[in-house]
Amino acid sequence: MTPIVLLGLHFASLRAELLGAAVIPHGDFAYDPSLVGGKNGSRELHQAAVEVGQWIASLKPDVIVMSTPHGMELTKDFLVYENAQLSGCAVVGDDLHNASHPTYKVCRNMTTDKSTASEILDALGGTKDPEDTIKATGMLGFADSSPLPVGWGEVLPWTYITNITDDAPQVVVLSVPYSRYNHSVEMVPGLLGLGRALAERP
Repeated sequence: MTPIVLLGLHFASLRAELLGAAVIPHGDFAYDPSLVGGKNGSRELHQAAVEVGQWIASLKPDVIVMSTPHGMELTKDFLVYENAQLSGCAVVGDDLHNASHPTYKVCRNMTTDKSTASEILDALGGTKDPEDTIKATGMLGFADSSPLPVGWGEVLPWTYITNITDDAPQVVVLSVPYSRYNHSVEMVPGLLGLGRALAERP
């Protein structure tokens, strides 16, 4: 179960402040421990994810940067979702691969902070270190007239925040390239560059 990384940002006087960072699971069993009878630590993992969601909400971030391993993926570049609206569903219970077990949908909408998305793209594209292999590409779909799709990798982590607040912060979704499956070691310099670029943005 690969986790999602959430970063909470607060903007004051046009300067971003990192409020916190968290890792939240996106798997069915962490979301609904009853799928496996609460076994294998699923109940404890679910409770921990709920508490992390409450902590993130308590920080009152203006923007959450969500790094997802299972969104739309490019071959080598990191992908920043640029559409103003994102929308989709997770089918909970699919992981069981058991046709006799009922599944159900959990759906969420997200609103992108387009300004921050653009700034992050500028930061990731502006690195001058020749050892950095990082590249980032923005995706704008349907002329921004319809939402870009999100799936279980974004929807389930988002529920831990939206289930406890009606005033959800805006997001910037950052997707990891699928080269990670076979070239994870080679990606390390790029990941370090990603961290530097985000840390150095004003």
